[in-house]
Amino acid sequence: MQNTTPRLFLIAAGLSLLTALVAPRKNLPALALQLHDTYYVVPQGHLITLVALFFSLTAGLYYLIPKLTGKLPGDVVGMLHFSLTIAAMALIFFAMWGLSLDEIRRHDKILRPAAYLFLAGCVFIGAQFLFVVNMIVTLFRRHAA
Repeated sequence: MQNTTPRLFLIAAGLSLLTALVAPRKNLPALALQLHDTYYVVPQGHLITLVALFFSLTAGLYYLIPKLTGKLPGDVVGMLHFSLTIAAMALIFFAMWGLSLDEIRRHDKILRPAAYLFLAGCVFIGAQFLFVVNMIVTLFRRHAA
């Protein structure tokens, strides 16, 4: 059985860094005036690099746990953790992007972007809870990988 979960997280980290390279540059004068003091700067700059760092660290943990303990973490739970984390990161990004658009069009909507941010945060925390449970179950499993 192969440990594919670290590979998924490494691919996501690489794609996250690639999106940072192809994102519109904020140092162009025409864009700098429009994007100054908006929420666009936060998801494009900080969130992408934090996502790459988080995915790299998680891939490292998923890779090192079998080396340190001799036991493989659950691959199905690992893939569920990956899927929920990707979904939460996408929700966080699009909610922040929606907040930047909401600054331009100040009108009420049915569900404000801040509510999406709260929902995305809950999904992200739930996914990390799955990671902790997966690691605890792996450590107390009797048979080796």
